[in-house]
Amino acid sequence: MFLSAYGWSGDIATFIATVQQRVRASAEGIRRTAAAGDPAYRAMIANAVDRDLEQTAVEMPEILRPDHPAPSR
Repeated sequence: MFLSAYGWSGDIATFIATVQQRVRASAEGIRRTAAAGDPAYRAMIANAVDRDLEQTAVEMPEILRPDHPAPSR
C-alpha cells in the first residue's frame, strides 16, 4: 500500500534489497565514523543506533509483507 501510494510498480523484493543495503551501509558508516573518534557517532554507537538499523534491515521483509497489519495511530 505504501509503495503504491508513491506510484511504485516495481518488484517488492528489489525494493527491499535496495533499502536493506542502504540501511546496512548507514550502520557501517556510523561504526566507521565512531571508530575515527567522532563524539556524536560514538554516542550513536553507545545508544545502539547501528544495531537498530541492522535489526530494521532484518525485519523489513516481514514489515513490508502485503498482509502485515498497518501500525496503529
